[in-house]
Amino acid sequence: DFTDLPVDLGHERVVVVGNGNVALDVARVLTANPDELAHTDIADHALQVLRASRVREVVIAARRGPTHSAFTLPELIGLTTTADVVLAAGDHELVLGDLGVVSDTVTKQKLEILHKLGDASSTASGPRIRLAYRLTPKRVLGQQRASGMEFSVTGTDEVCQLDAGLVLSSIGYHGKAIRDLPFDDTAGVVPNDGGRVIDSDSGHPVSGAYVAGWIKRGPTGFIGTNKSCALQTVQRLVDDFNAGLLSDPIDKPSALDKLVRVRQPAAVDGAGWRAIDAAEVSRGGLSDRPRSKITSIAEMLDVVATAPDPPLRRRLADRLRQLTEPA
Repeated sequence: DFTDLPVDLGHERVVVVGNGNVALDVARVLTANPDELAHTDIADHALQVLRASRVREVVIAARRGPTHSAFTLPELIGLTTTADVVLAAGDHELVLGDLGVVSDTVTKQKLEILHKLGDASSTASGPRIRLAYRLTPKRVLGQQRASGMEFSVTGTDEVCQLDAGLVLSSIGYHGKAIRDLPFDDTAGVVPNDGGRVIDSDSGHPVSGAYVAGWIKRGPTGFIGTNKSCALQTVQRLVDDFNAGLLSDPIDKPSALDKLVRVRQPAAVDGAGWRAIDAAEVSRGGLSDRPRSKITSIAEMLDVVATAPDPPLRRRLADRLRQLTEPA
């Protein structure tokens, strides 16, 4: 949550370096009407900061051209239907040039939406978002605090500057290696075939090892993508189980719970999560909001402490299951 940082939203411009989905989400929040946000589940302290904001423009700066926009089509559609999004004249020309040569259907659809955006030279009626392309970041300007950003025009020696009171980096995610698993450091992913981990040297599957999400495919997609990605991985796992390729468990299922408790005695279980969820929803109902988030870990743990014990029937069932688990 950027509002937890000592940032200043008193300047009229914010620069976000990177143009993925996260960058668009940040821009959307920074330019949204606080009165509309007040009816969402945004944290109270964040809403307070945004009500005092003087931001009039958020520039999303990308290194490459419009064809390589990292945001997804659904994210772009959602943004342009809820926010004022514009392009400078030069970026409009880049979009038009890309439209004439691109063949990929999804990329073309994104370019067609970008082509219809308003011009940045027009007078803005409220806070807006400007997408800017072919800007390679060189340095943050300012001494004690950011006063702007210096870019080079990608592929040239031309340099340009943008005044800004806040500079945010949203340049993506790079996975980290996990012990005993193969890793592709260049791509930042675990080598896999549809989620089934593959040994880098032999090209054979690593028995019992599966991945999903960004460590599987890289930092792309959104919630819907993650769902289909996870489904594909689970299908691979089920296929291997049905084919007898997986070894038998080395311990009872309850051993996992014991291991977690040993390593983290204060771990919050499902009952604790449900208590936090119920408390947030209850607090939100007092102000006609879907929920009022609890952002303090200490306060969350206080709520967890009040969570009721599971019903006797559930406790008995859990204990019976543990006793009947195979050795």
